[in-house]
Amino acid sequence: MATARRPPPGTDRALTERRFKGAPHLDSTREATGSVSASEAYGSSAREKYARFVHPPTTPIDTSPEVYEMLVERWRTMTLAARVELIDQLNADVERMAIAGILADDPDLTEVQVRYELARRRYGDELADAAYQSLRERRPIA
Repeated sequence: MATARRPPPGTDRALTERRFKGAPHLDSTREATGSVSASEAYGSSAREKYARFVHPPTTPIDTSPEVYEMLVERWRTMTLAARVELIDQLNADVERMAIAGILADDPDLTEVQVRYELARRRYGDELADAAYQSLRERRPIA
């Protein structure tokens, strides 16, 4: 006799029920076991269907699916060095935008004060204060 499967600790049973609502064979499987696995609910291609359901595609709303697929394919064909370079460039761009925002708020800050404010926004007051203690003692930054 099949035993009922228990959801993993911390699993929301209602969420699991919503995920498999309307799945093929759901009623007969639930009656027999009290629970439904992905493979029981969907059959042979369960892993792919379950993965698409739990992790839906994240195509940006401002990009057509065809163009986004071309972009993803390009990322897949990039070498590790090229991907690292791309990520490094994106990080540098984000830092430049953050610095521009800091300077827009207070254009009179020195370079060290801008770096302190950037650290404060990234890591919080405690870490920024510890890293820039001498600066904080000279001129408090609000």
